[in-house]
Amino acid sequence: MTTFVHQTIARARTMAVPYKLGEVVVGDDPFNGRREGLVAVKNGTFVGLQAADKIVFYDYRQLRRPD
Repeated sequence: MTTFVHQTIARARTMAVPYKLGEVVVGDDPFNGRREGLVAVKNGTFVGLQAADKIVFYDYRQLRRPD
C-alpha cells in the first residue's frame, strides 16, 4: 500500500511533458548544443531526443517545436 501511495504522489509532482513520442522538436542547451530530432524517451521532466545515431537528453523546458 505504501508503494502505491508513494508512486501516486511522485506522479502528481511530476510535470507533464507537452511533447508526444515521435514528435519532431529542437533542443537548445549550452552543454549539449542545438539538435533537432524525434522524441524517443520521456522520463519525468527529461526528454530523450533521437538525433542522428544517439539519444541526447534535454529538460523539456529547453525544447521547442521547429519553425
